Amino acid sequence: MYASNGNVQWHYNLERRISLREAARLQSFPDSFNFACAMRATERQIGNAVPPVLAWHIAKSVGDYIESGTI
Repeated sequence: MYASNGNVQWHYNLERRISLREAARLQSFPDSFNFACAMRATERQIGNAVPPVLAWHIAKSVGDYIESGTI
């Protein structure tokens, strides 16, 4: 199955699409995070999110590089 933008959304091992919760986990949302909107808006939020854990690691790397004084 393909999304309207052509992205494959199949589970890696099972014959089904990934759930919204699984997609949220891939984006590093905690399981306790509540998406207080309709399903389409939730899909959009998850799809457009910058994973906070990824953002933290990038920011840490940039900060370490700046502090090293090799600029």
